Amino acid sequence: MIYLLSVLLVAGTLTVGKPAEVKKEEVLLFSTAGRGHAIPHPQAEFSGKQPTDTLYYYNSVDNNAIGLSNGGTFEAAIRLTPSELGPYNNWKLIKVRFYHHEGSHSGQVKIYDQGTTSAPGNLITSQTYSAPAPGWIEIELTNPVIIDNTKDLWVSIEITHAAQEYPISVDMGPAVPEKGDFVYAASLGWGELRNYGLNYNWNIEAIVQLPGEPGDPLPPTNLSAYSDYTTPTSMSLSWTDPATRVDGTPLDTFRIKILRVSEINPNDTTFVDTVREGIQQYEDNGLTDGVKYTYILQTWTYDDSLSVPVSVSWYAGGDPWPSPPTLTAVNVIDESTIEIVGITPSTQRDGTPLDDLAGINIYINDVFHHFYPITDTATTFYDTATVVPGRVSVYITALDNEDPQHESEPSQTIEVITNVHSGGPDGYGYTFKDSDYPTGPEFLWYDTQGGELISLDDDATTPITLPFAFPFYDSLVTVLYLSSNGFLSTTTLTAYSNQDLPYADISYLIAFFWDDLDPSSGGQIRYLATPNYAVIHFENVPHYGTTQPGTYNMQVILYPNGDIAMSYLSMVGTL
Repeated sequence: MIYLLSVLLVAGTLTVGKPAEVKKEEVLLFSTAGRGHAIPHPQAEFSGKQPTDTLYYYNSVDNNAIGLSNGGTFEAAIRLTPSELGPYNNWKLIKVRFYHHEGSHSGQVKIYDQGTTSAPGNLITSQTYSAPAPGWIEIELTNPVIIDNTKDLWVSIEITHAAQEYPISVDMGPAVPEKGDFVYAASLGWGELRNYGLNYNWNIEAIVQLPGEPGDPLPPTNLSAYSDYTTPTSMSLSWTDPATRVDGTPLDTFRIKILRVSEINPNDTTFVDTVREGIQQYEDNGLTDGVKYTYILQTWTYDDSLSVPVSVSWYAGGDPWPSPPTLTAVNVIDESTIEIVGITPSTQRDGTPLDDLAGINIYINDVFHHFYPITDTATTFYDTATVVPGRVSVYITALDNEDPQHESEPSQTIEVITNVHSGGPDGYGYTFKDSDYPTGPEFLWYDTQGGELISLDDDATTPITLPFAFPFYDSLVTVLYLSSNGFLSTTTLTAYSNQDLPYADISYLIAFFWDDLDPSSGGQIRYLATPNYAVIHFENVPHYGTTQPGTYNMQVILYPNGDIAMSYLSMVGTL
């Protein structure tokens, strides 16, 4: 194919290399005891175990211990994030524990609010402690902290110690980044042990408890609700009965109280029923298909104590919104036609079976294009669309046959280019057209027999002095470097393997045919310079080696106004 382009688009900033780094004298700020017991310990589950649970990041106890090299005051901290705190909303942080490695010390436990991923926010509460001997030190908080599971919670141990003391123990590592190894000293600010070459997690625990008074019953657990298109007016509930009260004393007889709230009347709570202990399931009837219901369950004892509520939400008849379809491929048929290949969903958004699929909406370049009718689920479909030649992005959604209809979330997006005949502008105003474009230029070819013969080895560059100042992005250049691998640039760097553009290592680049070419094994390179244009001609230059045999006859032409033409007379072989 023959191409003539006014400009080849390559944007970027020239990379000229960095000076060698200055090696600084290393100062050891934190150090380790180099000893410990390394007691294995299971990983925390963060599962909401009732009535209390212990949250931590370490994997062993007292594998080593850490202190300031010259002694002083520092804080060791862990950061609990919403990923860990999810099951504990409105629970209470009631105790903090840490493993004290050696010596006799005192200090403060500090609980901080959310800050950033690298430092805590405001101090919520603090409490003094005494650590008279090695072992676990447990501090019961006078002011328990209510957990908001949408925010970070930082748990910190502040301690003061002498040089050559290592007061707080750590595990075997590796550290859980941005969670298990935070450290603070006044002269250093907040950081992580990893910043000091210490790849450990602190032996620090946060002990949390369900909300409620000690004598209150625990709530039911494992609460779930289910309904699908086969049961559009009923809801099946199931749960696990509690065994104890908050303080751990056994429960004997009780009932489970069930309340219901409809999304239609969110401020109206309806009493549904009570269920005796041991039944652990209930079916609620008389519901409206497609309406979301929230069920609130509490344990209710015969001394009239109620547990904290637990809740679950589900749609009667299943979630009305379909799951998104899968877009598997977008194939270019010709420059104005694409083929769209996808798979219809088999479930609603909540995983219940999909029984009312109407079809697929096709979106092209973020605009609705057309509807493809299909009612079969989990089925591969093929569709075609007429498009404007150029860069085309496609995504699809699923649509049901309800009234009103429900449209799924979009599939992944696939982008294709149906032609390469024109494009731009970029940030500098460059555009291109080739000779196959309806308003593109005529094919252009210069006789370079009177030009300079250039000798280039494999993977080599040579400077080309231009006969004029050439506008190249934000510069005027009079010298460009020609690579044997089919490109011009402002650097002596070369690369035989072409890369996606822009290419950071060679930012100012005119890639007329970037590939592993070898002019030393055949063909010629000639350079013709005139006041009106400069031509570089690769004549029958072969590819390197024998795996991609072929010869390439092409020219790149530079003009004083900054235009660039690329012409391809014959390209024989693998492209």
